[in-house]
Amino acid sequence: MLSKEAGRKASRGDGPAAGAAGTSTAPAPPRVIAHRRGLPSGRAVAGGLLIALAALGAYVAATGGDGGPSTTYVVASHDLAPGQELSAQDVELVAIDLPPAQARGTYRSVAALESAVARGPIPGGALVTVADVAPSAHGGAYRELSVSLPRARALDGALVAGDRVDLVATADGASTAVVQDALVLAVSGDGGGALGGGDVVVTLALDDPAVALHTAHAAAATDVTLLRSTRAADRLPATTGVGT
Repeated sequence: MLSKEAGRKASRGDGPAAGAAGTSTAPAPPRVIAHRRGLPSGRAVAGGLLIALAALGAYVAATGGDGGPSTTYVVASHDLAPGQELSAQDVELVAIDLPPAQARGTYRSVAALESAVARGPIPGGALVTVADVAPSAHGGAYRELSVSLPRARALDGALVAGDRVDLVATADGASTAVVQDALVLAVSGDGGGALGGGDVVVTLALDDPAVALHTAHAAAATDVTLLRSTRAADRLPATTGVGT
């Protein structure tokens, strides 16, 4: 009986053997020691610093040091009219980034444009190029002449200041090119007529006194027609019609 009872106690864990087993603990896991990464060597640090300095130097050289353009070009300080003689108050220097191809034909000095004459209208803020101006000796002195024409003989009023025109006078069945490549200074119209008819008044700059006189006579005594020659590459024949 005792042996059976002891066996039952042992199987339930009530005996001395069970108590000993219950108080035992599992062995601790082995300790893992991680390998520490070493700091970069002095040579590696110096190499990285040199690369960073080289990149900074390239950036400064490309941007001028402040991230903005470093080259200045001449621009119009305000709207300039055709035939206007330029002064230091009409132009100014502005820093602009321009590719080499677009920088050709521009001005870097305000003094270079002193007394130059605007060939056509130049909007305020626009770059001034060699195509926009003429030296004073070639365009500073001229006479102004206004002619009043029906819209049909003045390109329907579509002329603008800065255009170039040929003035053709027609009389007795013959037409004559009185003036060629004249500069248009101004255009205005009375706007009369239900369909936008009415005359167009065109003001021209004429630098030759004799041509100015002939043009004034033709405008008063003949039928005058204007041809836009702004993009023309050749000149008209002197006369056509009777006897040609």
